[in-house]
Amino acid sequence: MSDGSAAWRPVSRPGPLRETVRETLEDMIVHGVLGAGERLREETMAERLQVSRQPIREALQHLAQDGFVDLRQGRGAYVHVPTRQEIDDVFQVRTVLEAQAARLAAQRITEPTLRELNEMYERGAAAAGGVDTRVLVDLNHSFHALIIRSAGNAVLTDVLAGLQKRIDWYFAVVAVKRAPSSWEQHEEILKALTDRDERRAAELMTDHVSQTGSAFAERFVPMA
Repeated sequence: MSDGSAAWRPVSRPGPLRETVRETLEDMIVHGVLGAGERLREETMAERLQVSRQPIREALQHLAQDGFVDLRQGRGAYVHVPTRQEIDDVFQVRTVLEAQAARLAAQRITEPTLRELNEMYERGAAAAGGVDTRVLVDLNHSFHALIIRSAGNAVLTDVLAGLQKRIDWYFAVVAVKRAPSSWEQHEEILKALTDRDERRAAELMTDHVSQTGSAFAERFVPMA
């Protein structure tokens, strides 16, 4: 198990302990503190988070249900290694939904939200040459989330929210390499939204999400 000392801290946030532990471990998986294929030893994690093994065990069960952890009979828990099919499935769904979100946002986005999106773009573009994966992932997440919210479709928003942690996890693997071109594409999407060009916004978002999916698949999973 990687040390990641700065990320390991006692769990003390309010709420059910098992849920707090789950969120902590999920965040560490998403941001690579716990790497794909890594064994997750209950006793080690309990010691580092300063909790008993029971909430660790419960958290691992939930993370397994969500696809972040594999529980292997007699062998323990391991961070899940996504298959090429899983990656393709997630990005196929994401591409369709986010393209539609961009199309709807081009119709419905307000001027204050456009200003907010432009400010977010400026922050992201400034950070794109950096190596802080967490910052890059968070900015990317926020940019897309604002477009999705601007679409004004609650069902679409809820479905994408269910995929968001997995999307962040995949993006974190390629964030440093992908960020410069990603934010150039964000600029083009922002222009299409500003111009209220529904078709262009959808096309640009389709290409943008597809490129991220391809970059992740090539970097993270050996090609057959």
